[in-house]
Amino acid sequence: MGYHPPLPATFHTYLAPNSTGALKAATPLNSIHFNTITGSTEDCPMPKITLSQPQIAKLECPPGMKRVEYCDTTVPGLFLEVRHTGGKTYYLRYTCPERGTAKYVKLGIHIDLPLASARKKAAVLRGAILEGNLPGKQVQTGASMLFREFFVDKYLPFAKPRKRSWRDDEKLYNRRLKALFGDTRLDMITRHSLQQMHSDLRSELSASSCDHHLGLMSRCLKLATEWKLIQENPAQGLKKYAEDNRRDRLMTDSELQRLMHVLDTDSARTPCLVIKWCLMTACRKGEALHLRWPDINRDNNTWTIQAVNAKSKKRRMVPLNSGALEILDELSEGKDSEWVFLNSKNGERLKSVDKVFQRLRKAAGLDQTGIVVHSLRHHAASSMIASGTDLATVRDILGHADISTTEKYLHASGQSLRQGTDNIADYLENAMHNGDRQKDGPT
Repeated sequence: MGYHPPLPATFHTYLAPNSTGALKAATPLNSIHFNTITGSTEDCPMPKITLSQPQIAKLECPPGMKRVEYCDTTVPGLFLEVRHTGGKTYYLRYTCPERGTAKYVKLGIHIDLPLASARKKAAVLRGAILEGNLPGKQVQTGASMLFREFFVDKYLPFAKPRKRSWRDDEKLYNRRLKALFGDTRLDMITRHSLQQMHSDLRSELSASSCDHHLGLMSRCLKLATEWKLIQENPAQGLKKYAEDNRRDRLMTDSELQRLMHVLDTDSARTPCLVIKWCLMTACRKGEALHLRWPDINRDNNTWTIQAVNAKSKKRRMVPLNSGALEILDELSEGKDSEWVFLNSKNGERLKSVDKVFQRLRKAAGLDQTGIVVHSLRHHAASSMIASGTDLATVRDILGHADISTTEKYLHASGQSLRQGTDNIADYLENAMHNGDRQKDGPT
C-alpha cells in the first residue's frame, strides 16, 4: 500500500471509511471543490503537507478518488497531483491578477523533477508573477483536450484525405492506444509514459508493431504541437527498436516452384493472378489491386502507376515482361470495367487477397515460412539483383522515393528498366526448372 499522510480535518469531509475500513469518496455539496486542472467539479481534495522526496515516492491517490493534490507548505501554490493511475506531476497554482481566476503552470513529472528543483522552479515563477511577468503560453485554463477527443475530432479528419493507411491508425488506436491514453490530457502525456508503453507492448507484440504504436503517438503529438494545443512533442527523439520486422526471408527455388504450381492451378483465379502480378512486376499489393486498364499501354508494354496509388505519391512507369503480359491476356476478354482485377462475386474491384494467400501458402507447404504477399516484392527485387540488374534500376522499378537516397543514384534508362523486369521473368522461369530438377532428383 502507498503512503497516505495524516490528513487535515477538512480533508475528511471528502472521504469516508467504507465497510472494509478503506477510504471512499463522499460527495456532500459543500465538499465539492472546483478542480483547477480539469475544469470540473469532481472531488479533488487538497491536503496541505510538507513534501519530502522519500514521502513523495510513497504517496498514492486514496481509494475511490481519481486524483488528489498534495499542497506543499514550503512554497505557496506548489502542489503535487497524484492520480489513481500512479502518475505524479508538480504544478504551481496562482491567481491571475487581471481576472482573479485560478490558473496553473505545469512544472514537470516527479520522476524527472526532484522536489528541490520543483520548489526552486516554483519560487522563481512566483517571483516573476508578483512582478507582473505572467508565464504566458505555459499557462492553461480549464480542461486540456483529452487524447481521445484529439484523435477522433482532429487527427482522423486530418489524416483521412492525406494518408491511405489511416484505417491502420484507427485500428492501432482502438486496440490499444484508446485504453492507454484515451482519457489522458494531451499536456499530461509524458516521454516517460510513451517510453513505458513502447517497452510494455514488447511482451505481446513484435518490435515493428511496438514502433508503429510509438510512431502514431509521435505523429499525433507533433500535429498537436503544430496546432498550438501543446507546447512540445514529448515523443520527439524517442528511440525505436533497432531491429525491424521486415520479411527478408526469400523462397528457395523449390518453394517458388510449389507456389507457382498452386497459383496456376487453384480455382481462385483472380487472387492468384494478383499474386503472380506482384511477383512479375515487383509492385506493392495495393498498387496491384488498383491496376486499371487505362494505365496499361500495350503499344510499348508499360504500366503507369498513378501517384494516388503509389506509396511515394509519385507517378512511375513499369515495363511489363512476358509473364505480366500473359496475365493481362488471361483477363482481357470481356472487360467491362476499368479495373483489371475484379471480385468474381460482385464484379467490383478486388480489395484484398490476404485470406486467399494464406490458403494458397498452406497448399504450397509454405505456411510455416513467415512469407506474406509483400515478401513477393522482396523476392522479385532480389531476383533482379541476382540476374545482374544494377541497384539504380531496381530502385526505379520499385519506386523507392526517399529523397536523401535518390540523389545518390543515377537514373536508369528506359532500356535498363525493361531489362530489369525481363530479368524477373527469366529468373522465375529458371527457378521453376531448378525446382523440377530438385523434385525429380535424388533425395
